[in-house]
Amino acid sequence: MPRIDNETTEHLSEEELRVLLKVIELDDNINVGNIMKMVLYTGMRRGEIFKLKWKHINLKTGFVFIKDPKGGPDQKIPVNNMAR
Repeated sequence: MPRIDNETTEHLSEEELRVLLKVIELDDNINVGNIMKMVLYTGMRRGEIFKLKWKHINLKTGFVFIKDPKGGPDQKIPVNNMAR
């Protein structure tokens, strides 16, 4: 059987992103808000973020090591200044 690439990419409009960030900032649960921002700024999945440990994060080089991501080998992904 041929392998089908069913990768889909979804993007928020600038307005949708602005509204979402405002709602996150207004919410009382700071920890959940920080997780949501990490998802937005890095594209990491929820499970990947929940498995993160400080030893996986290198703020000097600006990379996060993702161990056992869904459907693939371990990865190093760049982290922008907002995620830092």
